Amino acid sequence: MYISSAKTEKFCVDEKIHSIIAFSNIGKAYTVKGFEIPEGLRNTDGAIESLLALAENEYLVAAVAVFSLSDNILLLTKKGLVKRICVMEIVQSRKLGLSAISLNEADELVSATRTSNGFMAVVCATNGRAVVVNESNYKLMSKAAHGMCGIKLLPEESAFAIVVTNNALLIVSEKGMGKKLLLEDIKPTVRGGKGARIYPADTEAGDIKFVCSADSNGELEFLFSSGSKMFKNTQSVPYKSAVSKGNKIVSYKEEESIVRIEYIEQNI
Repeated sequence: MYISSAKTEKFCVDEKIHSIIAFSNIGKAYTVKGFEIPEGLRNTDGAIESLLALAENEYLVAAVAVFSLSDNILLLTKKGLVKRICVMEIVQSRKLGLSAISLNEADELVSATRTSNGFMAVVCATNGRAVVVNESNYKLMSKAAHGMCGIKLLPEESAFAIVVTNNALLIVSEKGMGKKLLLEDIKPTVRGGKGARIYPADTEAGDIKFVCSADSNGELEFLFSSGSKMFKNTQSVPYKSAVSKGNKIVSYKEEESIVRIEYIEQNI
């Protein structure tokens, strides 16, 4: 069955998954057992929120599939802080959830992903730049910690996604331009630096809207302002350079805009 939530990935839930940990913008973690998640159709948004006691103005930003209590998760805040935490620290069954990260004033959680030993962690910013370092650069911390600097940002900039990958990224702009980018084509970076260019700035393609790993093939689900949806197989998205804006991978009416993009992975 597929599960999804506003602002999160959509993925297939099978018997291998221990549970799903959903993270909210205020830094709280909510654990839902796999068998507790209602089945949903491919074109239907899941209802994780209905299983949780979210506060006013609180919403989910990520849902991470957990296979083992020893799994590690990387958390990213809007101000570019990254925190690595063990699932054992935050897994629980309380509907009210618990705090997974201490947030500074005016900061919020924007992304979360499960780590894989030896893979590269990519911290992406709205300015089209990213910091790419081995995931081991982020040390384990307690749930009370704030995290460490993942990327250096200007006041008007913000981080929006953290991705763990072994080979390449899939990038989509707010105007529906898309590309795959090999990690080897990204200039070397250091943790806490300004990062390297992964998407051109000031283009008609707009800012980056979505980034995910391109290590496996799946589908992109586009939700438009009209309420309509469209699916795109990621296998057809071309590889391009860091300075390329990519190809048009989805078309829509001029009066519409892309509200949300989700990646659907068939087999986790």
